Amino acid sequence: MYGTKELVELGQRVAEDGTHRHERALLEVAFLVQTESPGAAAVLVDQSAPPVLRERALSVASDVLLRSATRPVDTPTDGHDRRPHNATRPDPDSLDDAGTELQQLLLDWQGQLVGWGA
Repeated sequence: MYGTKELVELGQRVAEDGTHRHERALLEVAFLVQTESPGAAAVLVDQSAPPVLRERALSVASDVLLRSATRPVDTPTDGHDRRPHNATRPDPDSLDDAGTELQQLLLDWQGQLVGWGA
């Protein structure tokens, strides 16, 4: 599991070394956020995406992971709800706004490459 410390260190290493040096870690993070942020996950696994987009996707995925770590768990099977009384789950439709935006930027970038004949 990735905590705050691990995500900060990964972000620093990716910023210093580049995304290509940390493919395995990016794939792991993408796997962890694929249900809550499929757009960010798609950009993280796309090795042809510009590094700046993949770095942004990592920050979005990190935010998703950190928020999910503080999100209350579902009611256990023993019937006792251990969530705080004021705990609420975020709207699932709002979870991937940034990831969807990243995925659209990637598609636009790929369309520009096709338009340029690259």
